[in-house]
Amino acid sequence: MLTAEGAAADFGSASALNAANDNTDPDAPVRLADILPLAFPHGGMTVNGLRREARRGNLTLLRIAGKDFTTIAYIGEMMEKCRVAANQQDSGSVRPAKTVAPSGSSSTGADSTALVAAKAIVERLKQR
Repeated sequence: MLTAEGAAADFGSASALNAANDNTDPDAPVRLADILPLAFPHGGMTVNGLRREARRGNLTLLRIAGKDFTTIAYIGEMMEKCRVAANQQDSGSVRPAKTVAPSGSSSTGADSTALVAAKAIVERLKQR
């Protein structure tokens, strides 16, 4: 019997695919629409999604007589390639470290040569 903890640990893994499909040869070519219920029994993936992953280089497709096929083993490889690292944080409330004020053209300390020249021109024009 599969427990909730076991299902959560194996959801989407290659071993879960093999356990859920004991009677399916993992290397047998299957049409994309037909492999969806085998590889993604809870939904969430479409034929277009599989084709998109193939274009990204994550899924191997077999094109036979103009029709796209893949295998359970290739789906398992795709899942490993698409796995997101557990410690990777996309967003959060941690403040970024303080940075040093940028130096360069945005600094207001010393006047640039062009600014000095412009001020001199303004002073000459005021005296006229």
